[in-house]
Amino acid sequence: MDPDLVVGSLDGIGAFDHVKRAAFMRKLMDTPSLRDIVPLVRMLYGSESCFLWTDDDGVTHIITQAEGGEQGCPLMPALYALAQHDALVAASRELLPSERLYSFLDDLYVVTSRERFHEAFKTVAENVERHAGVKSHLGKLRAWCSGGGAAPAAVAALGEEVWTADNPPQQNGLVILGTPLGTPAFVQEHAEKRMEKERHLLGEITKLPTL
Repeated sequence: MDPDLVVGSLDGIGAFDHVKRAAFMRKLMDTPSLRDIVPLVRMLYGSESCFLWTDDDGVTHIITQAEGGEQGCPLMPALYALAQHDALVAASRELLPSERLYSFLDDLYVVTSRERFHEAFKTVAENVERHAGVKSHLGKLRAWCSGGGAAPAAVAALGEEVWTADNPPQQNGLVILGTPLGTPAFVQEHAEKRMEKERHLLGEITKLPTL
């Protein structure tokens, strides 16, 4: 309803791989109700991780990792959220009272004004990188408002694809956790592409000889 209200979508670069282990360990220690799992987390992430990778020539390489966690580890979503928590609190304090910050793990969303988007983005991105060690992926950064028009100069400098409010109708919007937000044409285009994938899945099921 507010044509100048901007919704920005931020995504972290390799969030689970780069998050600071010290950040979630510190948060575990600072939260009395979570201290019981510290021995388990220390066993998993208290020392350098070691991986083996064999290249096309059959040579095996040792790869060490001292930060981040494993994509398949059932604890990592919670540990990542803990590591990022203080960053989001700090960023929220720096934003204006009228601005909002939402998060689902490394998918972050900031609601601000057209004039303030660049500053709000910097505030959130810098806090997350400083506290949690995760940089924002500029290639996935998107900003949209229903009022349309050209991108503010500071936002345009972030990249040609960041500002979507002046795109053709079918590309005029952004996706929030799988849900399209934008012009009716953008929503329809997103829904049709999604249904195309769903129909493909349903078609493949009928080819199975038995379930």
